[in-house]
Amino acid sequence: MQGFRSVSRLHTQGCSRLLSGTIRATIGEQSEEAAAGDAILVPAGSRFGVDNLTDELAIAWVTTSAGFMGILPDGSWITPPWTR
Repeated sequence: MQGFRSVSRLHTQGCSRLLSGTIRATIGEQSEEAAAGDAILVPAGSRFGVDNLTDELAIAWVTTSAGFMGILPDGSWITPPWTR
């Protein structure tokens, strides 16, 4: 979906490997473009955002530690079931 944006703050460290597509990843105030095969390491406590500015589907393999928690822009917390 063009214009998709996701922003959160990570409680624990996270790592993603982009499997397809091209995105712009923002960690703190720094933004970098990432393409298939690139890895993104997000330090714990960092503000993290992902923008997909094309209509091409972007797929990533995301790993994190048990106990992962993220804060969404509205202030709510997210804890995916696979991290419990």
